Amino acid sequence: MHASRRVHVRMSAAADGAMPAGDANPADAAAAAEQQPPAPQQEEDKTKKPVKFSDTLVRAGSGVVLFVIGGAALLAGGDLYGAAIALVAYQCIAEYYGFLKNMGKAKGKLPLPLRKTTSVACVAIVVATQYGIRGGVFEMAAFACIATLVMLRAEKSRIRFTQLTTLVFGLFYCGYLPSFWVRVRMLAAPATITLNDTLQAVFAAVTGAAPSPVTVQAGLLCTLLPVLCIVAADTFAYLGGRTYGKTPLIAISPKKTWEGAVCGCLGAMLISLLFNWVTGWPGSYAAAAGLGFSVFLASIFGDLVESSMKREANMKDSGTLIPGHGGLLDRFDSYLFTGVIVYFFWYWWYWYSGQPLMPLRPLIQPTGVY
Repeated sequence: MHASRRVHVRMSAAADGAMPAGDANPADAAAAAEQQPPAPQQEEDKTKKPVKFSDTLVRAGSGVVLFVIGGAALLAGGDLYGAAIALVAYQCIAEYYGFLKNMGKAKGKLPLPLRKTTSVACVAIVVATQYGIRGGVFEMAAFACIATLVMLRAEKSRIRFTQLTTLVFGLFYCGYLPSFWVRVRMLAAPATITLNDTLQAVFAAVTGAAPSPVTVQAGLLCTLLPVLCIVAADTFAYLGGRTYGKTPLIAISPKKTWEGAVCGCLGAMLISLLFNWVTGWPGSYAAAAGLGFSVFLASIFGDLVESSMKREANMKDSGTLIPGHGGLLDRFDSYLFTGVIVYFFWYWWYWYSGQPLMPLRPLIQPTGVY
């Protein structure tokens, strides 16, 4: 009976045009393999979808609006600039909590009233910095939020460690870091703009008079130049990555390449050197190159930090506030850590140049023993 069953199987296989594995001819198997359709390509080999012109138009339009609003606030300075940074901080902390919500991890979830407290604290840090109150502001904000958390968890047996870490990091990331852009804009030392000799000659040939040097508040140029460096770094990194990118930079952000990073670094340094050539400020090509390099490093690390949070939260964008760009964090992630680097760069540059922005000793000397 078993023999008849084997005969039946062989006859069925022959009818279907196939042979049992034991009787397969290697040459026939190889020929059949060659006729098989190719295996589907991996996801990364798929043809990229063409970018729609309408999407590009929306993205460009949003960029122009951001440029106009940001430029106006930067030029105006004062309370208008401080209010703009405060709004950025408020929206950033909202999108930060969007990350936490999307993670769906109960251990990292904070009570809603505390989220509101944290939002107010982030704005308060920026506003206090705008009005000259800097020391201890972040520490007091952290204490207020932690105290609120303790009171909200009074009936619980413990406070989760993830609640403490996400709370303090949110204050640091969305409140304390943006406040450094306020500090940079408030730098009150004078800065003189003197056009390059070649540009002065061109200006004189066109207008009939040589341009006079212009003195402005250093905070304006100390903020404008790093912003231009960040824009140049992002632009050059994008174009360089699309044109030459082959070597992955880091797994956190798979689309970034070493070639794009090098192009971004060169772009930031180039725009800084060009700014110094045109305006004669900060007056040192070494300082200009150093600023461009420092800004690039800070901006790319800020981008990677935000990319890591998005991957953890399984989100493509931090939000939908800006059409064609995503959330505000998607646009300002490169700026957050950069503000700290820029502030200390200018602080020590002016000190090295013999123009300290503030004395390195107490402003008020004690007059007696207490």
